[in-house]
Amino acid sequence: MGVLFDYFRAPDAGAAIRALERDGGPNGRGGPGQPVFDALDAKGIDHAVMLTQLVDIIRGESTDFTTVTALDFVSVWPSSTPPTGDEWTTLPEGSPWREGPWIDELGQRTLDGLADADDARLPEISARWGREAGLDGDLAELVAEFVALARRARDAGDRLYCWSCL
Repeated sequence: MGVLFDYFRAPDAGAAIRALERDGGPNGRGGPGQPVFDALDAKGIDHAVMLTQLVDIIRGESTDFTTVTALDFVSVWPSSTPPTGDEWTTLPEGSPWREGPWIDELGQRTLDGLADADDARLPEISARWGREAGLDGDLAELVAEFVALARRARDAGDRLYCWSCL
């Protein structure tokens, strides 16, 4: 079973949590009165490693994950404090931490890193990301969509969020 990731923009964490009202999250089907999100379906592209790697490439920084670095996101849902390693073992069946979905707010480094990407370098960035992340196919469209979403978020004064589910 894989984890799916949607990226979207919202003005704040409270608005981002409204993505839970939609069947399928921010990129899913919504009915009348449900919030609409500017969202990107990124399937298996996680924000902790793969998106961080893309931002590092854009910023011209090392993509070497052999050293521990601070993660550029904070949990929003199911709470702002994820369980510690020991707490995971005692979570009851049905805990939202076990089953999801989860929403994380991406940090300013990620938002600005994507939004500041040089459009002329996107083909080179996409190719390098594919090689270094072991991803197949042409990633140019996906990278351009990440960059465009980040720019729209920054222009609107919004934050970037990642909604993930099993």
